[in-house]
Amino acid sequence: MKNRYWFVTVFFLLLITTPYLLANIQAGKDFVFIGFLVNPVDGNSYLAKMQEGYSGDWLFTLPFTNNPGDATPLFLFYLCLGHIARILNSSLIWTFHITRLICSGLLLWTIYLYSKTIFPDQPKNCWRMYAFCLFCSGSGWIFLLLGKIPVDLWVAEAFPWMSMYTNPHFPLGMALLLLVLLFSRNVPSMKRDILLLGLSLLLAIVMPFGVVIVGLILTVNSLIKLIKLRNLEWRSLGAVFVGGGIPVFYQFWLAQSTPQLAAWNKQNITTSPGLIELFVSFSPLLILASYAFWKERKNIFDENSLNVKIWLITGLVLVLIPFNLQRRFLFGLFIPVTCLSTMGINFLVIQSRKLKKVIFPIVMGLSCLTVIMVVFIECYGIVNHSSDYYITTDEDAALNWLRSNTESNATILASPDMGNLIPGQINREVVYGHPFETPDAAAKLELVENFFRGNMSSVQMTDLIEKEKVQYVFYGPRETELGDRMIDTSWGKIVFSQGNVTIFEVLNTK
Repeated sequence: MKNRYWFVTVFFLLLITTPYLLANIQAGKDFVFIGFLVNPVDGNSYLAKMQEGYSGDWLFTLPFTNNPGDATPLFLFYLCLGHIARILNSSLIWTFHITRLICSGLLLWTIYLYSKTIFPDQPKNCWRMYAFCLFCSGSGWIFLLLGKIPVDLWVAEAFPWMSMYTNPHFPLGMALLLLVLLFSRNVPSMKRDILLLGLSLLLAIVMPFGVVIVGLILTVNSLIKLIKLRNLEWRSLGAVFVGGGIPVFYQFWLAQSTPQLAAWNKQNITTSPGLIELFVSFSPLLILASYAFWKERKNIFDENSLNVKIWLITGLVLVLIPFNLQRRFLFGLFIPVTCLSTMGINFLVIQSRKLKKVIFPIVMGLSCLTVIMVVFIECYGIVNHSSDYYITTDEDAALNWLRSNTESNATILASPDMGNLIPGQINREVVYGHPFETPDAAAKLELVENFFRGNMSSVQMTDLIEKEKVQYVFYGPRETELGDRMIDTSWGKIVFSQGNVTIFEVLNTK
């Protein structure tokens, strides 16, 4: 990379690191930063999986329930990170974020390489695409001003910058997907096919839907070449199917055949946002990409950009098809948008010299506003010690007590927020902790909320405790927020108390 690329890359990595460091510093003496700024609910899920690896497991069980079911070879990436943290004697959250930065660096490198294949001998266009991937999303800031949450704020897997800011497996999955597309262009050989097989296997482990996306891209590409050139290029597609497709089918079979995972999978509904919201959240770059499509209509099968065009079209079509997991097809979709929008800018510059100096900064300015607003909103939450980002030192002390004084399979009843934290922080079972990963989540959520709101009689509370085999009840500020009156505690005795946090051990209620 040239000096400009190195400078911007280092600046970007600092940009996606600094808010986390500031959040940790801002914790002070009264709070503890949990380690997540974007989607902490799922962040705690990743940490819970790492906890299982840290405990020595290579098989996954559902962490947000007191009935985890059979262990299965899923989420090996985060289980592996847990093992690495144990071997290095490192904290889980530091391991998570160091890995996030390493994977982000890999993605930046692959974006740079990919831009050079799309725009050979066009350094300005390579630079534009690179800058768009690092600092841009869409015009979701318009929705923010209207009080709505836009796609480019919460669908992190669609946008490179947001993926790198959120977790390690999104950028790693994007990097592997791009590497598969890059190497699939090479001359067929045994060495290339083995490399594609290995990359596809890693992609299946890290981001299974990435295999589906790259498989669709290569399938459509092969069909186009078969129709156009009467030549079927099947080897790269075959390598991806063997290396990635078979493991993905196996994971799908596990998710359907294992009772607890089937219950989770039934709840794991990730439908796509509305068409207007999608359009705005990917524009103005999507508008420029559409313009490039129109200008390229006579050269639509250009080899350099064919996969990019296929990726964008298939992605947009699939997210509109009614399907429980349709949003997953947004994974990495902003990358082909940046490629084609760069072409669109190039066409505009050629057409009008007056636009040459202003079009790129204008588009950059409109497309980076959401990024700026996201950072601003999170800084506001950091300064005000948002409960999404922090726990109190009393809550932290209570968690440490539970870690030191309870068995690993102990079931703890806590509020939904604390139930989401406990598996990732101390690797203990909870009644409810996650809207997807807790089986029968809606019913469990209602039970937990009614318990802490004081909507249950003593008999009902005792029945709940017995049915769910609860051993400890966590009662702190998050639980108090659910109701303004103290719950009946005749079923338990106090074993820990500090500040406004109390832990009750359940007595023998039979």
